[in-house]
Amino acid sequence: MECKYKRALIVTNHYLNGVGGGVFASRAYINAFACIFEKIILLCPANEGDDINKFRINESVNIIPVCDNNTLFRKILNLCIGRVNRFHNVFEAVLEKYNFDVVVFDNSRASSGLLSIAHRYVSKVITIHHNYEYNYIKDNMSGIIRLLLLYWTKKYEKNAVRESDLNVTLTEYDKRKLNQIYNKGNKAKIENIGCFEYEKRTFKNEFQFNPKTFLITGNLSAKQTIDSLNYWIDNYYPVLQKLCPNYKLIIAGKGPGKCLINKCIDNNIVVIPSPASMDDILEKSEYYICPISKGGGIKLRMMDGLRFGLPVVCHEVSARGYESMVKQGYVVSYNTVKSFKSAVEKILLGSYNRNKIVSEYNKYFSFESGISRLKQVINESL
Repeated sequence: MECKYKRALIVTNHYLNGVGGGVFASRAYINAFACIFEKIILLCPANEGDDINKFRINESVNIIPVCDNNTLFRKILNLCIGRVNRFHNVFEAVLEKYNFDVVVFDNSRASSGLLSIAHRYVSKVITIHHNYEYNYIKDNMSGIIRLLLLYWTKKYEKNAVRESDLNVTLTEYDKRKLNQIYNKGNKAKIENIGCFEYEKRTFKNEFQFNPKTFLITGNLSAKQTIDSLNYWIDNYYPVLQKLCPNYKLIIAGKGPGKCLINKCIDNNIVVIPSPASMDDILEKSEYYICPISKGGGIKLRMMDGLRFGLPVVCHEVSARGYESMVKQGYVVSYNTVKSFKSAVEKILLGSYNRNKIVSEYNKYFSFESGISRLKQVINESL
């Protein structure tokens, strides 16, 4: 089934040479669109000297990097007046130069101030919502910047939901929240497509792991991760220690601060800062834990564990987007100390075949499955 639209302009706010869940999801969707549309032009943020070949984007995509050369004063002024993306000076010029069928905004912030312009030039506008962004900002920022962003986020997220011809979410939870908060007239189209790998991947089917090993991974410098981890170590880790006194817990990820490292040392937790290869650590672990209890969207580190066939224990917030794996019993969630104890006991008593977990993961989270869902929603909803 071919897509009925041929040419698209995609606008993303994510630095594609970076790391983290947002970047991963952006790559996945951009590359999927590149397999569906005949022509893709991408506007994306960049710094002077960035190598676009390292963005991990399909080579058929025409990338237009956009630098922000404003002074700090100008950036602050732009934020105060609600100009929260850098594309205002180039967006319309690109639309005038090329004949697009569709404009895709890769998160609602990227659409701020540009939706009305897009509707003048194209027949359809799609916005990808990585999360219910208002909650994400609230959980991940602080100070005056947080207050300003919360104010403007409410405005541009509402506009994106109501003025886009199609809204795409990564979890059913975010779909419900956007409907509840912004779509009270029920006129907006909101579809959950989920997340998926950003390229075709060959999954491992042989594993040599170290038994009695639990693993937590993530960006250890992100606020929601730090807050969740500190709370988890204080309140949940003692339960894990009592249940599994002979087990090792490893926490691995980018940029852990001194306070977190010291806390882990005090609790006999192994910390691996910014590992050269996360895959080696994942393969050699037996169980995966995702303690993130804040923020919206899908927690993409969960995909790391499942990709390597690890049964997962996670906070119920982190289970969003993994309903198929919960149903299969490969993801067990908790929301209290008591339910955490039950979740750990359940996976310890379970008999897991890592190849079966990988096979189930592949059905929903492979790049090919993502392309199929995206193409179907576009053809049926636009």
